[in-house]
Amino acid sequence: MTDTTCTIEGCVRPVRAKKQGWCGAHHQRFLRHGDPLGGGESRAGAAANLAAAWLQLDRLASAEQAARLAVSLAPGAPEARFNLGKALERLGRRDEAIAEYRRLPDFEPARTALAKLGAR
Repeated sequence: MTDTTCTIEGCVRPVRAKKQGWCGAHHQRFLRHGDPLGGGESRAGAAANLAAAWLQLDRLASAEQAARLAVSLAPGAPEARFNLGKALERLGRRDEAIAEYRRLPDFEPARTALAKLGAR
């Protein structure tokens, strides 16, 4: 392995995410699943899906708890943070929800939510 090769064992692709030492593919897996080796349902993805299910069932405290777990496991996953924002919004914690949505400037559902709340 050289300094320009991904640090994931067995990967010979060039480094794109210099801070982590990963190639682009492993970095994208980390952003999506919270794990550079992720591919299937990761723990973060499962927590985000559980938060979405709790939101549909109007179990808002449970949705917030699951969303916070998902965010802690995969801070770069926009779906996890968006679910947290939705839970906070529906719990009446508008300012906290806006803060979460603002962390997602490139995620269209968050921009839409901000517009509906009259925030930018």
